[in-house]
Amino acid sequence: LELSRTTMNNIDLLHDSILRVPDWAALKDCVTKFPLDDGIKVRQSQACLQVMENRLENVDTVVAQGIQKTLEKWILLPADSSMNCLTPLQEKLQQFVEIQESGRLLVQVNSTLNPSGQLDQGHIDNVRQTLAMWRERLPCPWDSPLTWNDIITWRNHVYTSIGNSFQALRDGGHEIPHGLVSLGVNELAWTINLFGKTCRKHNLPDVAISCLKKMFSFGSMDVSDYFNQTKEEVKCYLQRPENFENPLMTGLNRINSCNMDDFSVQQKAVLFSLKANIFREMGQAEEANQAFSSSLSMCSDMSSSWLAWALHCDKVCAENKNNSVWGEGAVVSLFQAVRFGSKKARVYLSRALRLLSLACGQSDSAPERSGVVKAFNDFVDVLPSWVWLPWIQQLIPMLTRSEAPQARAILVLIAISYPQAVFFPVRSFLEERKPLDNPKRHWTQDALSVAKPMTQALLPSAAVQVSAQAHLQQVNAANAQVTVLKQKCTQLAAASLKAQQLAKNQAGTAQAAVAVKSAQQAQVISNLAQKEYGDALQKVSVLIQRQQLIAQQEKAGQLQQEPDPKAPQPPGEGASGSQPGQGQQASQPQNNPMGAKRQQQSSDSSVGNQVLLVDGGKSLANSAAKLVASTPYENGDIIMAWLIKAHHVLYTDLEKIAHEIAFRMKPQPEEQLLGLMNALLHRCYQVPPEGAVEVVSSLRTALEEVSKMCFGTGVNHGPNRTHIAPTIVDLKPAFEAELAPQTAKNFPLDVELFITRLRRWKIIFQRRVDLIPDHQNLEQLSRFLTDLRSSKVEVFAPDLNKFEEPNVDFHPTIERISVDVKVLRRHSGASRRLHLIGSDGASYYFVLETSVNFLCQRTEERSSQLCRMINYFLEKDNNCRRKRLRIDTPSFIPTGQHTRLVSDNPSTTALSDALESFTELEGGAIDNPLRCFRKVYSETLGKLKKSSKSINNSQIVAAKLEAFNHVCSNLIPDSCLSDWVSASIPNVNHLFLFRKRLAQTLGTSSLFVYAFAINARKPQNILVSRDSGSVSQLYLRPVISSKGVIECDEPVPFRLTRNLRHVITDCGVHGILSDAMSSFIAALNNNSTLLKYIFESIIRDELTVWTTARIDALTKATYGNDQPPLHLSFNVLLEERVTESLASIFQRLGLPLEYDSDASKSEQAVAAVEKVRTLVESASKESLLCLMDQSWHAWF
Repeated sequence: LELSRTTMNNIDLLHDSILRVPDWAALKDCVTKFPLDDGIKVRQSQACLQVMENRLENVDTVVAQGIQKTLEKWILLPADSSMNCLTPLQEKLQQFVEIQESGRLLVQVNSTLNPSGQLDQGHIDNVRQTLAMWRERLPCPWDSPLTWNDIITWRNHVYTSIGNSFQALRDGGHEIPHGLVSLGVNELAWTINLFGKTCRKHNLPDVAISCLKKMFSFGSMDVSDYFNQTKEEVKCYLQRPENFENPLMTGLNRINSCNMDDFSVQQKAVLFSLKANIFREMGQAEEANQAFSSSLSMCSDMSSSWLAWALHCDKVCAENKNNSVWGEGAVVSLFQAVRFGSKKARVYLSRALRLLSLACGQSDSAPERSGVVKAFNDFVDVLPSWVWLPWIQQLIPMLTRSEAPQARAILVLIAISYPQAVFFPVRSFLEERKPLDNPKRHWTQDALSVAKPMTQALLPSAAVQVSAQAHLQQVNAANAQVTVLKQKCTQLAAASLKAQQLAKNQAGTAQAAVAVKSAQQAQVISNLAQKEYGDALQKVSVLIQRQQLIAQQEKAGQLQQEPDPKAPQPPGEGASGSQPGQGQQASQPQNNPMGAKRQQQSSDSSVGNQVLLVDGGKSLANSAAKLVASTPYENGDIIMAWLIKAHHVLYTDLEKIAHEIAFRMKPQPEEQLLGLMNALLHRCYQVPPEGAVEVVSSLRTALEEVSKMCFGTGVNHGPNRTHIAPTIVDLKPAFEAELAPQTAKNFPLDVELFITRLRRWKIIFQRRVDLIPDHQNLEQLSRFLTDLRSSKVEVFAPDLNKFEEPNVDFHPTIERISVDVKVLRRHSGASRRLHLIGSDGASYYFVLETSVNFLCQRTEERSSQLCRMINYFLEKDNNCRRKRLRIDTPSFIPTGQHTRLVSDNPSTTALSDALESFTELEGGAIDNPLRCFRKVYSETLGKLKKSSKSINNSQIVAAKLEAFNHVCSNLIPDSCLSDWVSASIPNVNHLFLFRKRLAQTLGTSSLFVYAFAINARKPQNILVSRDSGSVSQLYLRPVISSKGVIECDEPVPFRLTRNLRHVITDCGVHGILSDAMSSFIAALNNNSTLLKYIFESIIRDELTVWTTARIDALTKATYGNDQPPLHLSFNVLLEERVTESLASIFQRLGLPLEYDSDASKSEQAVAAVEKVRTLVESASKESLLCLMDQSWHAWF
């Protein structure tokens, strides 16, 4: 306030300062002497003055004027303005609404006393209702603390006025309850606690503590408010604010000085848990363990305490080199936290899976003895199956390792409850493992061969239905009549007995005759009631017999569908249906000569594993875990068999859909050949143009396979004769004469000649592909998909990574599939795009990709999972949530070993389309700049070789830079991408929003690909939405070096070339893009420990495949010619690679691998900004861009 008055002479700041103090007289004087130019702020100050000066009759008028001014400013904004423009005006409107409600609230307070001097309960109820509404109507948690401060500051002024008004009434001699007098104080305390919590969530512990300390001046406070104040203050000290010396000890003293006598047992447990967290941060493990024990002994269902104890045990476990006892404690505590509803604990389940892998890897001889394994076996049935949905990608690879029984048990539960979540991943896993494991028994086939019991093929006739319903009603009515008659008989029998006793007592008196007559009449009535009761029982018996006869008639047509007790059973389903595990002993059909042998092979395992007693009361998951499977394929096959058992019809539909999509929508042969020509050209362009270079053998081998596959070269005789498509049969002689290495007489030996010939055939195939229509009719491709209507199959790729229980009822199902199939030609290849219409009326698009190696599929699925996990943390971060930062990534649905569906957006297009469009307008091809670069570079290098005997590295760089500058100045300007974008943008405002969103999403996705060493950021691998500007990256495959570490040696960290900078502008690069990257790093830094656990689990699966294939070479690269240590094993070597890769990722992000308690938040923020600045400079430096691979198109 003094600063605004004396130094800055800032009128806006002066008004805001006076309003917050508050000094209403000074505000009134300031409004008169120092008027504001902003009409909205003027009306806000005037309205506040009207309320606080108790001139409540004018409040509505001034508020209406302020709202009018705000709406006028709203209308002046463009129609398609972003939320960032509208949010400040929305906040002003909310403030005006609350000022108006404050005036009406004070009117109710002033009218508390009726004319007779008594309290008016109606006005008091209105006051309480308004205050309760204010508690519910709050800013969003991710809104700026300044927004919270504006709302809460005004409310505090109102609460103070309410408290003063009721206190004045009590001082005036009126009987005001203490609850009304303390009403304002309680609301004020609750609001301050809430604001302190908000500041703590925004990483402002110093501000939170200063706000919470203001509550010590309150004369009276509710116990719950005092507890919340203590809890929030201690949590702020746990964040180690920079302005406090030894904040942990200060927080501990705050708990010790707190009077807990009035607290509930649960509140005491919370404080003991906080004390344990302080001990843990101070390194006092024993004291922390005792405090956690005390907390949970008071309240055993407190999920936050269980989670904190799990983290403590995990920390001690890591410090003691994965001690099994502490590992078991961490897993048990974590499962207890999940069991009692902790959402944060569900995110830590990746750590539990990681500890399970470590435990099984360290005790291969008897993994079942491990405490971690025992914890999984004990809790897998206790936890709901949906908590494992985000970790399906980690559970399926476990089926190939020693932790397969536990992973299989979890996946069985998921298959029963959420079958569509595991069907496609497990189906793809089975296709991958089948040729490797050569299974001898197929549980899935056994499950499919089991007849479904009591399944009616046709509906019963209407007459039979009516008859059954009528007899059921008659039986129910007769049973009700029997019940009534039974009660009547009991009452009459008691009356008759009482009359007989009375007649006996009055024998010999004058009333004896009357008593005897009354007893005889009562006996007759009782006998008649007994007879009526017997007739009713006989009627019920007859009706029940007739009902059974009708039921037998209904089943007469179903006798053929009764299950054969000798038929093979699925895992977990016996002949009777009550003991599923006994199905393993079922014999094979007699006409199968292999039946006896197959039964003998499975009898050994089935005898000891008849444990799937669902009806017997045993655990389903433990029963599934105890099944013996000799191969990974059998593990997956058992899961699929359980799925079939629980959802047979759904499995049939899913299997048919997967088969039809994979085999009916493959690209045409000419489209496949065009894609192969482009792939070969890219491989040739990666060869450096340094003189005459021979064609490598891998290219010759690839062409031999192409000629065999498409033209049948060398295999057109005998039983292996290849069918040649009619559309390319005329090209067979020319292709075999020019490009087939087996038959070509003048096959090019030089790379440049080979490139020329490939380009010629690319043009030939391109012309053939251009003749294919852009749309195909689904009826001609698949009749089954055309007839698929109102199915129970969910739309592919539901979002199951939100760590919340999915509501299956709200998952959209496939209503139908559009008959119009779009033929996409991206990356010079062709694919088919399906248009699905969901039951919610929305459209969903999926592109079928073929010829994708299954290892690449799994890698990209894990990368996509990483993106979704990071998006979860970005949504939880307040700064990133306000900026709407996320990594856009498609969803992958594997439909086969080499085919998959990829979610698609029709508005997206690749950056290469812009380059191709520009080169076509210039009359050339997209690879003309690339060939020009190779030509200039080769000529420059030739001149250098002539002038000097040897060429150093700096001369090579200079030659590449000269060729790069030649292409930039003569062929590709820096404005071609901007012109392409502007051509589809309707107005300037939309162009601004497009550039902003492009900068934000490019920043987050580029930092992600750099951190995880994902290379090949070519223009065709980056998609941009023409509607919003959002960027999504394709082919997210991390690079693993020869040492088995995830790292990349490309000259530039990510793609930020001339054309991208021109579109975003320098202001956007150094502003929006850099800010998005800094916020991204800060969000990851705030959750570094949890992200470390997630990264470990996902990276381990990626490195497992790579290490398995190269363990011998990796051992030599690590230890050289020296003898490796005796303790070296696959698991040890793998863990070393995981640790090094994780350290490399965190180093690239500029994050500490281990939590540094002494690190300053401000220093970390400065380091993040400096890291981003260095990366942006490196990505834009021409001397580094010219060193990129020519197919990278660094000039674009």
